[in-house]
Amino acid sequence: MITFIFDEEQATEAMVYLLGMNDDRMNYMKAIKMLYLADRESMSNGHGSITTDSYKSLPRGPVPSNILDCIRWNSGEEWNEH
Repeated sequence: MITFIFDEEQATEAMVYLLGMNDDRMNYMKAIKMLYLADRESMSNGHGSITTDSYKSLPRGPVPSNILDCIRWNSGEEWNEH
């Protein structure tokens, strides 16, 4: 199992980039699924994690757990700035 130390700034930058490509609006579940897929693709190509997040399995599939918490609970200093 690969584990990363969650870097909130890096994860926020990834989300800001993704939203910027979509007129700054996107359904949050679609956004975190896209971040998951981007992370998976990056790691499968031998690169590191884009989000540095850990994943948890939910009924509709895996999601980046810390990013989901930031969205649901509006938590995190970096997150709140954006």
